[in-house]
Amino acid sequence: MQVVDERTQTLFTATLFVQELFGRATTKAVYEEMKKCLDNFGLDERQIYSITTDNGSNVARICELIDAYDDISDTDDDGTEINGWDRALDGVAGVRCAMHTLQLAITAAVDNSIDKVLIKKVRQIVKKCQTTTIRQRLVERNVPLPTLDVITRWGSLYDMLSSCLHIKEDIDNLFAANDSLTLSSAEWEGVENILSSLEPARKCTGNLQKRSLLAGDFLAEWMVTKRLLVSIGTPLSIALVEFMVYREAQLFASKAFPAAVLVDLRYQTLLKKDQKEIAMSHLISTYHKIYSLKQRYTVSSPSQSQGTGDVDNEVGNEK
Repeated sequence: MQVVDERTQTLFTATLFVQELFGRATTKAVYEEMKKCLDNFGLDERQIYSITTDNGSNVARICELIDAYDDISDTDDDGTEINGWDRALDGVAGVRCAMHTLQLAITAAVDNSIDKVLIKKVRQIVKKCQTTTIRQRLVERNVPLPTLDVITRWGSLYDMLSSCLHIKEDIDNLFAANDSLTLSSAEWEGVENILSSLEPARKCTGNLQKRSLLAGDFLAEWMVTKRLLVSIGTPLSIALVEFMVYREAQLFASKAFPAAVLVDLRYQTLLKKDQKEIAMSHLISTYHKIYSLKQRYTVSSPSQSQGTGDVDNEVGNEK
């Protein structure tokens, strides 16, 4: 979690706990573990500003659960992507993981393109290369093994295609007698086109993983990636832009996202007029929430009840 020290006005990050769930990771199960952690540290749910989650319904609905615990069923899916936009909440703001959102856009673009047939064939070749016999032959020739893509490993599809293209001649020689594992010149050109179409998104993924970024940093990377994809102009790159635009609306559905961009003077010009208005309204609302919480905990603090009037003690009792 990220916490602001009221005395020094500095932001620091702390990991309160990591918990393995042995049962189904339903919304209630995840929420209850979070609640236990908050209780252990003497924190109130009302002190949470926002929660960053992936797009799975079990975690994306936690903010709703905080507002109305009984409204969420125990049967929520463990990780199915939640449909529709995030509900506008007066309490905790739910923010979608920007990196996960980008990967969903990439996956959707690939799955809805004609290139998925060629990608499937390349995947079969890579799996064949990992068999004992073929693997040994590649090792004997000092040829690097191609890597297999994994759905949970970001950027692995691009890396798989790139690793195959790197040993193109060796693959052609190994499977020359097997038509089902042989790529024609046109198919190899297709692999190059797919790589060209996905390269901006792959670079964006790498850049976002290098360091901790603010919302404005991410939005700048996101917009640069869209422009590069448009300039490439392939069916796959254009489709990826369309899915990014769709996902972008989900990111901005959380008022906390444009608000974070607005307070970053480097990138606030990236926001549209209506987004700035929403962000400003959210910041004002957040100020009132903080003020209300401050009043609540000041009034209920031991120093106030004992009439000491010690301001430092009052602040120290705020969570």
